[in-house]
Amino acid sequence: MSAETLKRRLKEALPEEFILGDSTPAPLEKLQGQFRFHILLRGEAIMRLSRLVRQTLDKLPFPEDVTVTVDVDPYQLL
Repeated sequence: MSAETLKRRLKEALPEEFILGDSTPAPLEKLQGQFRFHILLRGEAIMRLSRLVRQTLDKLPFPEDVTVTVDVDPYQLL
């Protein structure tokens, strides 16, 4: 599954009150042989957003070599 596919699925699942940014390569685009991307989500209702993201991710089939990490209120985007 590509970062664009993940972004599309999140866009389908999230209400319009949440802002969904583009999927972009991370500043350290490749780390330990893994390509990394960011998708920035914004919204006032952080608990609701977190729950909706988790529900969406739980429904998606990810390959074994794909890791998805959710960082709520990230300090840095590295």
